[in-house]
Amino acid sequence: MRETLRVPGRRWASFMEGNGASSFRREIRRWTQAFIDALFPPRCLGCGVFYDFRAKGDAEDSGPLIMKEAFFQMAFEEVVRRVLSPQVCPSCVQGFAPLAPPWCPVCGVMFAGRQGHDHLCPACDGISRAFGKARAVGAYAQGWMTAVHRLKYEGKIQLARPLGRLLFMTYCRLWKEAPMDLVLPVPLHRRRMQERGFNQAYLLVRKWPRYAAQSGKAPGAFRIARDILFRTRWEHAQTGLSRSRRRASIRGAFRVKRPDAVAGKKILLVDDVHTTGATVEACAEALTQAGALQVDVLTLARTL
Repeated sequence: MRETLRVPGRRWASFMEGNGASSFRREIRRWTQAFIDALFPPRCLGCGVFYDFRAKGDAEDSGPLIMKEAFFQMAFEEVVRRVLSPQVCPSCVQGFAPLAPPWCPVCGVMFAGRQGHDHLCPACDGISRAFGKARAVGAYAQGWMTAVHRLKYEGKIQLARPLGRLLFMTYCRLWKEAPMDLVLPVPLHRRRMQERGFNQAYLLVRKWPRYAAQSGKAPGAFRIARDILFRTRWEHAQTGLSRSRRRASIRGAFRVKRPDAVAGKKILLVDDVHTTGATVEACAEALTQAGALQVDVLTLARTL
């Protein structure tokens, strides 16, 4: 009798060690998600409409699966649709316009004319920038603007995961041949941090090590650090200020705590939006003065 009772246990263990285990877990996740959706139907974080994002099978593309090689080969619009589908409805996804060349090779601003080659924009022509190059995932309009506002000002931090994935995939694509050593989210002043409760730039990159492991194609080893660069003084919101006034307002507002941590390193600054470039310029100046070998910039969106 005892031996008879042991056999099912061994069979169950064998089942859980084989292909049956993954099928079993998928079924559990599917039924659990169906129960959650019944209680809390998915609602678009853009327009607020209720929608079924699994109608096109996007549920199978979430999580680790979304970082597989095939996604790095897809068109930008398809990647955005699949990554954002759990939080943004199909209509709103169409508003996430990509940023594409021709653009300024330094600040990354996209030119209105879609013909011709990359060339310096008027703001970068004839001056020396503290950063090497700046790039963004999309143009700061429509979908990108709404997403940033929902995350930054309304506390919809669940958007940080899909937006962070898009940011990571852009990094892999544009820095594949020259990976960076350190990834630094642009810091907030402690007063702003207390008011908001989070640094949106850090939320966008905190899962990057996981995405690197999932994708298996991280373009080199990098470390995310929050304790190197800090903001020394409080500044009121920069919205509405001209480029020159922004630069004057923020100049010298950042310091490097540990110069030895950045000396001789290639550093990637990450932020949510690149407008005039005054903030990232001030950050890059502080880092280069501390001995950084190279400073590049990556943001979710870039104003046109």
